[in-house]
Amino acid sequence: MEPFIFSVNAVMPLVTLAALGYILRRFGIITPAWAAAANKLCFRSFLPVLLFMNIYGADSLTDVDWGLTLFTFAGILLGFFLGYITQAALVTDRRQKGVVWQAAYRSNFALLGMPLAISLFGREGGQSAAVLSLFTIPLFTVLSIFSLRGCDDSNRSTGMKPVLMTIIKNPIIWGVILGFLALTVRWLNVRAGIGFRLTDITFLYSAATSMSQVASPLALISLGAQFNFKAARGLLKPLAASVSLRLLVVPVVMLAAAYLFFPGFYGAGFAALISVFASPVAVSGTVMALEMGGDTDLAAQTLFWTTVISAVTIFLFVYVFRMLGALG
Repeated sequence: MEPFIFSVNAVMPLVTLAALGYILRRFGIITPAWAAAANKLCFRSFLPVLLFMNIYGADSLTDVDWGLTLFTFAGILLGFFLGYITQAALVTDRRQKGVVWQAAYRSNFALLGMPLAISLFGREGGQSAAVLSLFTIPLFTVLSIFSLRGCDDSNRSTGMKPVLMTIIKNPIIWGVILGFLALTVRWLNVRAGIGFRLTDITFLYSAATSMSQVASPLALISLGAQFNFKAARGLLKPLAASVSLRLLVVPVVMLAAAYLFFPGFYGAGFAALISVFASPVAVSGTVMALEMGGDTDLAAQTLFWTTVISAVTIFLFVYVFRMLGALG
């Protein structure tokens, strides 16, 4: 019962904030124009700062389990491939294609991964998840730009150059790059015996911390304000594909492979894998989908339903793999 309670407690705050946005819009307190502006603000400022702070908050660049990292990379790329096949076979609307494609590989690792890994395997599990985040978050972002840019109606025959320019100009990418640079400088300072840290610039670090804390709540409220329950009726096929890929197909394949063929991952590493592959769709990915021409209704529906249903699926994965001994 404890894993289920944890799953509910982990995902229900996200659902509650999205529901708040929906209610505020229904009462006229939030307008569609405000929601769109808030979404843009999150994408261009708050979410890049959140990713910067997540990366800079990692303990070290040296504590990398390369086997676990490469396995995670392979799983994300498998999800990318499965998402491509699914959207090509089942989805005809180009604005929906990118949303389905992205759902297959991009999980809410940045927001749910760390607390989930800590809950499953304590501080050691959290450290494994933190190290993985250094590599998975940049990969998620780059792959998202490819899948969303390639499926936008306005970019049918643009070739690779505009896609690469989109990657270069993407503010979330810059949040990741600057986070890596700052973490590298901190690591070099430690090796050189230099005591300076970003935390020493108190006013700047406090402001960045506040921005990172605002990112997820504001994104969820703005997405909830754009949510339309009636829209689900006309989105059953792409929505079912997105939810199935994100919560069943990819996690079942990758967690089963880890359990059967990589016993060295048991324990903290396996907790980190569950947090990567079993989490719902990423809030930042949903914001990116809306900013890059994706279907607004499908993106919001996918975020909502994967978040709600993941409370059950995470419990099932945790229960099964605890019974099998993969989580100690």
